[in-house]
Amino acid sequence: MYPTNLPTTTEPSPVKTPKTGFSASSLLLILLSGWFIVTGCENPGVVGSTFIDENGNLVTGNFPLDEFSLLSDPSYSGDLSYVPVGQYLDPLFGEITAIGLIRPQLDSITLNAVSESDTMRVRFSFAPDSYGDTASVAFFEVYEIAETWRGKELRYGDQVGYNVMSKVGEFQLGSELTAEIEVSTEWREKYLNLLYGGRADADSVYKYEMPGFAIVPIASKSQKIRYLIPDDNNVGAGEESSTRLVVTDTTGSSLFVPMEEWGAAVTRDGEFTPEEGMVILHNTLEYYVKLDFSFTEERLLTKNLARVELVLHENQSLLAGSLPEGHVRPDALTASLFLIDKGDPSEIIFSTGPLFAAVKGSDNTYRFNLTSYANAFLFDTLSTTDYYLALESNTGFLYSTILYDLSAQPALQPKIVVTAVE
Repeated sequence: MYPTNLPTTTEPSPVKTPKTGFSASSLLLILLSGWFIVTGCENPGVVGSTFIDENGNLVTGNFPLDEFSLLSDPSYSGDLSYVPVGQYLDPLFGEITAIGLIRPQLDSITLNAVSESDTMRVRFSFAPDSYGDTASVAFFEVYEIAETWRGKELRYGDQVGYNVMSKVGEFQLGSELTAEIEVSTEWREKYLNLLYGGRADADSVYKYEMPGFAIVPIASKSQKIRYLIPDDNNVGAGEESSTRLVVTDTTGSSLFVPMEEWGAAVTRDGEFTPEEGMVILHNTLEYYVKLDFSFTEERLLTKNLARVELVLHENQSLLAGSLPEGHVRPDALTASLFLIDKGDPSEIIFSTGPLFAAVKGSDNTYRFNLTSYANAFLFDTLSTTDYYLALESNTGFLYSTILYDLSAQPALQPKIVVTAVE
């Protein structure tokens, strides 16, 4: 039996500090503007049009955006609520390969004594969701990672090396929510020697000499991506529903060691090139949009605004017919609009909440209510800023969509729709 409770040091993981790049006073002013909003019917019409109802009271018009530019600055892929693992060839969005990365804690408190007869396994826990062929079985091999890495620093597109000569195990996954492998004898011995060896630098040695496990999809046997649940604190799951290093004694009693680091090395190849008039968006910020529009009194029609909306159209006809039967793609139900006047847009989008959000409607449009923002312009309290559009939140789930841009046919172009009372 290994000795009990020998001291080890704990090296805290640095917290990724959010960067705030917008003016707090501007946001507060906009959010607290207690404008009285009159709600009425609306008719989007065509770009640049004005409509007056038969009673002459309600005026509806719209105007195009001044800019709708595609940007790329991939966001973080580690320390998120979920870890994508698997491989899938999406006919629109390319071949996605997601290698999961995990590293258990060096936890002498939980594992105060481990017997030679105790088993040591890694239990992988998964969300029920799939991206790809839902009826297929995906196959994975688990290897020791060959280089140091930090979950909080990983970005989509990064690659982390693993040692193909140090295979830990393998598993397959259909619709199951868990899978298990027993760790190799060599890995177990190294782990326990560091855990109980009394070294003052045990945490540092563990970090550099035992970087963790890579969950690698077997390319010829994977037609879907699943989502690993690394930590119950992020998703509200119990101890039994999170990925853990599990030590079980001969009586069947188990101890559970949580993960210290997790993330994904995600690459995308062969994405299709959309026709003119369309742009691709990913919630990973591989693609997102900088847009611009300007309010004028002429464009806003009157000072008695009922509703002002930014309207964006999704190309649902292309999306809906792109997957084989039985295959699924996560549906991007929400989009977010960020107002940023300084700082790195991708950092701010990742670390802060948006000022405006929209849920996709039954007509496959995202409609942002900008009425209070337009009122701020009319009453001279609107600050100059830049606008950025992002898709869904970056939780580890992979979302993509196709929107029409400023070169699309007029009825589908991004536009501001104004409804006012004369």
